[in-house]
Amino acid sequence: MKLSSPNAYARAEESLITGINKHAHILFLLAATGFALLARTSMLPIESGDYTNFLYPWYTKLAEEGFSSFKERFHNYSLLYMYLLYFLTLLKVPALYGIKAVSILGDFLLAYFAAKAVLHCTNNKLRAILCYALVILCPTVIINGAAWAQCDSLYTGSIVASLYYLLQERHKPALFWYAIAFCFKLQALFLFPVYLSLALCRAFPAHYIFWGFGLYLLIHLPALLVGARIRFVFWETYRIQLTRHKHDLSANAPSLWVYVSNKSKYLNNAAPFMGLGMVLAGSFICHVTGAVRKNLLTAMTFFAVFVPFVLPRMHERYFFVADILCIIYACYRPQRFFIPCLVVLSSLIACGTFISASPMIPHTMNAILMALAVAILGVDLWNDYHNDKEIIDAKEFCPTEVTDYSLCVKTKNRCTK
Repeated sequence: MKLSSPNAYARAEESLITGINKHAHILFLLAATGFALLARTSMLPIESGDYTNFLYPWYTKLAEEGFSSFKERFHNYSLLYMYLLYFLTLLKVPALYGIKAVSILGDFLLAYFAAKAVLHCTNNKLRAILCYALVILCPTVIINGAAWAQCDSLYTGSIVASLYYLLQERHKPALFWYAIAFCFKLQALFLFPVYLSLALCRAFPAHYIFWGFGLYLLIHLPALLVGARIRFVFWETYRIQLTRHKHDLSANAPSLWVYVSNKSKYLNNAAPFMGLGMVLAGSFICHVTGAVRKNLLTAMTFFAVFVPFVLPRMHERYFFVADILCIIYACYRPQRFFIPCLVVLSSLIACGTFISASPMIPHTMNAILMALAVAILGVDLWNDYHNDKEIIDAKEFCPTEVTDYSLCVKTKNRCTK
């Protein structure tokens, strides 16, 4: 039979369609990855203010003076990240592309562990693949690394890896990845209440929490060996970050503090303690109710949004972890699809300040989107705790052979195996 016959074409078409349907998941992954790479490639030539004023001068100094340059404090980033830049200088990689390549690799690490977390929670491959695509194509993720040359994906990817291992109850790798996140950026402490609550609930030995501090000390030893001063190594970098915007209650972040004037010196001084007090209150309530232990993903998502929302002097980038965890949360709980819409849109609007001369909408309006997300996640966390409590209480009146106590919650006289 000739190939040009109608039957041959029909068979070829049928074979193609069958192949596409059979491998649709793989083709979708490849397409999402391709579009993600194209989007990032188009932004590679951009030289942001952060790159021009900070990252490029640091890279140049490392290239010219080598590892001995670490004896001086010439940067305000973590040493773990600066070691990565030093490694790039040894490879003679051009500064702009090398720095952005590190961040882009972090993007894919982040998307991988996000998909793994969703797959573990749902056992649904389609949701996991969708999560991967949403993370890798998220506008704030693309802008952060490919346009700004920022490295938020590195510590966020470490946090998501830690979440994945926590969900598996593999606490040693979970705490190791959290320690890596802490060594990359101090903002990893936003989720510290979750880990502290788990330790106090004896989910893992309490001393695991201090692994982050131990790894932090270990990472800084090489800099000390070349003559760095202890104060510069362990404190100065973070002191500069914490005090850089001490006169701004909000550094373009869609937070609670956009509604408060910066004019009062005394309020500026009191604001950090007020914010920390709110974080303490939220942490206490979540711990004593057992909400963290019973609803880990909900709790981590809540704190990722809540903490930078109530703390002053936050950057818009500090909601980066919130963007990702909200996507994971929506893939786990699809009826909450609008939460990442609220959070990512709010973050993107805040990022718009650096793209255009004026924000697309006023910060006071933008913060409402983030406030709605905080409120909804708080209600979800409470409802999850309340439902779990009802299921536990149901055991008192259900027969011992019942396994699904959730069916006993509303009708105490009916129990179903």
